[in-house]
Amino acid sequence: RSSDLVTTTQLHNLYPHDRAALCLHLLALVETRSHAKLFRLGHVLQHSRPYSEVAVYAIGCYYYARSEFEKAGRYFAKATDIDASFAEAWVVLGHCYATLQEGEHALSVYRRAMNMFPGLAECATFFGVQQIRTLSARSAKASLQGALLASPYDPL
Repeated sequence: RSSDLVTTTQLHNLYPHDRAALCLHLLALVETRSHAKLFRLGHVLQHSRPYSEVAVYAIGCYYYARSEFEKAGRYFAKATDIDASFAEAWVVLGHCYATLQEGEHALSVYRRAMNMFPGLAECATFFGVQQIRTLSARSAKASLQGALLASPYDPL
């Protein structure tokens, strides 16, 4: 929604070096398909923070918003190479593989994210969803129940 974009823009302007604020703003730009703003922000970050995980991630977000999932995945993978603790990049890398119908790769990425970030219920949720897509219903149920236990009030 455009109101979310206004809020995240203000947040990003207040905290331009905060990775969480930047990731939230990038998410809003992706969701509103603000291609030009994503392109511009990606270039600004690439010039101000060359080879940083957030600059690479921002470029991946641009390609993701344009539905160029193979290119986006390459950038998200590079972001995880730069900083293996970048949870957002791991999750969206899994999304790229899932969208490209590369179910085993998606499961592998989500599994790795679950192991690296055990308190992040989204990893188990997306792992369970991907298991459903690959027809592993029993395993999916266990993953989704684990996600629910880890974060019972998460609307996802």
